[in-house]
This record gives sequence, C-alpha cells and structure tokens, in this order.
Amino acid sequence: MIVSFRHQGLRKYFETGTLAGIQPHHESHLKYLLAALDSAELVEHIDRPGRHFHQLKGTKPQRWAVNVNANWRLTFEFKQGKAYAVDYQDYHQWKCTIPLPLVNLLNGGILMPIK
Repeated sequence: MIVSFRHQGLRKYFETGTLAGIQPHHESHLKYLLAALDSAELVEHIDRPGRHFHQLKGTKPQRWAVNVNANWRLTFEFKQGKAYAVDYQDYHQWKCTIPLPLVNLLNGGILMPIK
C-alpha cells in the first residue's frame, strides 16, 4: 500500500489520473508500477522483468528503485508492506553544484574565458 509521496505530480496522477505532473509517455509504465507497489506485501513483489529493481546504496532510511523508462526511476522506502516517500525522478541526471565560468565557444571550438 502506498502511504506517502515525495513527488506531488506523481501523487496527483495516482489519485486522479491527471498527467500534468508526469512525463505523458511514461503513463502506462507508471500505472503498472504504481499498481504493483500499491498491492505489494513484500518489497520483492515489486520486482518485474526488465525493470531493474534494486536497493539504493548508502541511503538511510533504506530506499529502493525501479526503472520507469531510460533514466527515469520510481524510488521509495518500503516498511511492513507499505511504501513511503514514493518519488519519480531522472535519477541519473547530471547535476552541477559548482557554478561554471562563462566561456566563449566561438573561438574554433576552443574554450576561452570571457573577458
């Protein structure tokens, strides 16, 4: 049973069917995976062929992930037959936390600082 969501667009999709907060082309996969997650009594029941179900390393509390499509994942906590903090994310998206300097890309492909 799904108890809580981190991703509000996913929560709205689950509760009302609205596609406003999700990638529309993921709808069929999300419907299938959310139904599996909502009915699972054990975390292993979420493991579906081709979905690369796996435990995330280094997370406290323990989180799990299952592929939706390409880089997109459902991640969640699972305790005593209940799913918590269900999230929908581009899990492998590169994120830069350091501001990059402005560069001039018009100098024959050579990166040069802008003066």
